Amino acid sequence: PDLRTDMFKDHIDPMAFDDPKTGKRLLYWGSGRKPIKVQELAEDRLAFLPGSAPLDVLSPGGDGYRSLIEGAWVILREGSYFLFYSGDRCCSREPRYAVMVARADSALGPFEERPEPILEAGGAWLPPGHNSVATDDAGNDWMLYHAIRDAPARLMLLDRIEYRDGWPRVAGNQPSTLPQSIP
Repeated sequence: PDLRTDMFKDHIDPMAFDDPKTGKRLLYWGSGRKPIKVQELAEDRLAFLPGSAPLDVLSPGGDGYRSLIEGAWVILREGSYFLFYSGDRCCSREPRYAVMVARADSALGPFEERPEPILEAGGAWLPPGHNSVATDDAGNDWMLYHAIRDAPARLMLLDRIEYRDGWPRVAGNQPSTLPQSIP
């Protein structure tokens, strides 16, 4: 094995998050078939805070879309931290990919996973995933993600996130098929 590439295969999809509750600067990353991790960044955000260590916040495995997990995105909404992530195979001949979410009272966890995906294949769209979340001026959250339709190319989609029973979700749990209102 080539150590130069093997040592980085689990260190993918970095996401920086400034925790408004604690003021800590955090970096989430991972994972492939390893846990998603978080570690505190130094003030300049160019290195990890001396003395800090990576923490595992979510591990692959189990039922559903969990053979591998990746694409961590964290937001704070109404006192809860939501960790959005994607899992399984996005780009194989038989794609199987979805967006899941976990929540916690702290940006460092422990995170409780929602048992069902909040966005999975449906209609004309195949494996949606690898999302980010943006909030519009009205306070609505929107998920920007990729999915495949007809051709092997991944296209960007945008859907509004709704919150029910303390959990975020995308309407219908699948990509929309109609144009969305501009956020």
